[in-house]
Amino acid sequence: DVIDDGQIRRGQPTVNVVWDSLTAVLAGDLLLSESIKGLHRCPRIIAQEALDVVSEMTRATMLESHLRGSTTLTKQQWLYIARGKTASMFRWCGRSAAFLGNDPEAAEKFGVFGDHFGIAFQMADDLLDVQYSGSGKTPFADIRNKNPSYPILLAMQRDPNFRLNLIEAWKQPTLTEDEIVSLGSQILATGAGQDTLLEVHAQVEKALNAIDPYLNRPGCSSIARWAQTLFERFAKMKAV
Repeated sequence: DVIDDGQIRRGQPTVNVVWDSLTAVLAGDLLLSESIKGLHRCPRIIAQEALDVVSEMTRATMLESHLRGSTTLTKQQWLYIARGKTASMFRWCGRSAAFLGNDPEAAEKFGVFGDHFGIAFQMADDLLDVQYSGSGKTPFADIRNKNPSYPILLAMQRDPNFRLNLIEAWKQPTLTEDEIVSLGSQILATGAGQDTLLEVHAQVEKALNAIDPYLNRPGCSSIARWAQTLFERFAKMKAV
């Protein structure tokens, strides 16, 4: 939220809005330190992979910041960001639970689940920004902040005129609300929103296939239902 100057998170004002960016950064540092410190009772590999997640998230966020305002974004770059910022965390959660259960085979499968579900989660987050109202996020924040986004990427690939319009718009220091809404409408007109949703579904299916042998085990059916809900919630939401 500090990097993106985010104002709303899950329908509530962000820490940097309620207090300030310094407080938000230092509070984040404190929470991260306490979280890692709390891993000392766990198997060493869990703490090691937790530090790997921090490194991956940092590298991905650095790339994302450097690509802000770029109209030459590739799918490979977007996937690197999504895997680093989001999927790495889900992968670690799945693998850590398996390591605590002393099940290396499950660690591999739940790691794959985390990879695919994390990508689906990031795609869904990008889609919420342009297609749905009442999501608890500031609408069109990725257009406003010139962030790399999966629907924006698809729209640029499909419609050269949209890409040219985006290039001109992002040359400006700030955009008017009318310009932002117009660009959002152009994205949806390309079908990028619907195809992003289909890709969310495909990634969720890959995630569930990875843990199929475990779906009858305690807790796994709840995980599967949670993953499916990510796709299903869109059918109940109101499009912009």
